[in-house]
Amino acid sequence: MSDTGLKLRRVVVLGANGYVGRQLMRGLAHNGKVTPVAVSRVNAQLDGCELLQGNATDADFLAQAIRDADVLINLVSGHEDSISQSAEAILSALNQQRQTGKPLLIHFSSMAVYGDTEGVISETTPLAEGLDGYARGKVNAEKILSTWPRHVIFRPGCIVGPDSPQWSSRILAFLKKRRIGDLGPDGDGWSNIIDVQDVVKVVEAVIDHSEAAESGVYNLAMPDAPTWNDYFIGLGMAVDATPVRRIRSGQLKLDALLLGIPLKIMEKIAPRVNASVLRSWPALTPSLLRLWRRRLKLDGTRLEASYPIAWTPLEEVLYRSAGVDAKKDA
Repeated sequence: MSDTGLKLRRVVVLGANGYVGRQLMRGLAHNGKVTPVAVSRVNAQLDGCELLQGNATDADFLAQAIRDADVLINLVSGHEDSISQSAEAILSALNQQRQTGKPLLIHFSSMAVYGDTEGVISETTPLAEGLDGYARGKVNAEKILSTWPRHVIFRPGCIVGPDSPQWSSRILAFLKKRRIGDLGPDGDGWSNIIDVQDVVKVVEAVIDHSEAAESGVYNLAMPDAPTWNDYFIGLGMAVDATPVRRIRSGQLKLDALLLGIPLKIMEKIAPRVNASVLRSWPALTPSLLRLWRRRLKLDGTRLEASYPIAWTPLEEVLYRSAGVDAKKDA
C-alpha cells in the first residue's frame, strides 16, 4: 500500500500486451508508487492496471492518453512501418505536452541498431548504416524520439524468461528436438541475454528517479552474459534434454535450408492455423545462425553506474527461462 498523501506517478505503457509489456505491467501493478496505464490495440486483461484501448500510430489518441502522464514507456515493436509510424505519432503527442516539460520518455530500442558490428560495443558506437526491416525501424525510431528533451533509450540484448517466445520457448523447442546443442564455433558468440525481471527492475529504477533522470542511451544485458553454447547447454540441463550433444555446421545449415524456409512460409501464410506446429518446430533461420556466431558483446557499464541493479544470477536465469523450479532439485 502507498503512504497516505503520496502522489503516485502516472506511468503510461505502449505495447503493454506484448511479452515484456505484460511482465512490466505486472510489476508496476504491485509497485505501490505508480498508477500504471496500459495502452493496447486489443482489450487486454491486465490486472491492477487502467486500460486504454487504441492504436499507437494515432497521434490524437496518444495525446489524450499521456495528457497527465509522468512517464511514457514505448514498447511498440513489430514491422518496420509500425515501429517508425508509432515513433512519429509519439513525438507528435509529446510535443503537445512540451509546455509542461512532461513526461519522461523511456523508449525500448534494440541491439539490432548496431548491425553486424562486432567486439565490445558501448553506447557511443555509431548506429549501423544500410539496415533494413526491423533493425531499420528501430534506428528510425531512435532518431525520431531522441529529439524529445527528456528521454531514456534502452538497447536490450535478448530478453529471456518464463515463456519468452523468442529467446526461451523457441530455444527450448530446438533443444527438445535435438536440433541444437553444443554448436562449437557456430555457438561461440556472446548471447547478451537479460532476464525479463531484471528489465522490470531497471525500468522501475528509472521511474523512481524520473524527475532527475538524465537523457541518454543505455545498453541492456546481464553482466558476463554467457555464450550461446553455454546458454543452450544450461537450458538443456535444466529441462533434462540431455545429453546436450554436439551439432555440426552441416546439420545446422541443412536444417535451415530444408525446414527453415518452409516453416517461415507457414508462419507468414497462416500463423494461427499453424501455431501449434510452429511452437514445436520453429524455423531455424540463417539470421539465427549468424547471430549465434556473432562476436558482439554489449557493454552495460554505463547503466550499472547510473542505476545499480541486483542482477539475477545466471543459474536462476536458466531455470526461470526453462520454466523449472530450481529449488526442487536442490
